[in-house]
Amino acid sequence: MLIKYSLLWYFSSLIIFILAVFPFIIEWVAELFGFITLSDLITSVMIGILLFLTMSLTIITTGQNKKKSFNTRDIYVKRKK
Repeated sequence: MLIKYSLLWYFSSLIIFILAVFPFIIEWVAELFGFITLSDLITSVMIGILLFLTMSLTIITTGQNKKKSFNTRDIYVKRKK
């Protein structure tokens, strides 16, 4: 279960590392999408990564809350019997 959380961060770190090692990728993507400056593209990529992480962690948290609710209901039904 803990691997699921760390994979999100490893994936994000890998993207940042690849872009840092091969800066020509950033220039090519900026040209492809029509960004005027590289800083605009870098800001957009970072915001995209942060949104991806936020959405992924929100989905995981929601799943845990549903599981917790189900377990609480289960305990209540067992005590009632």
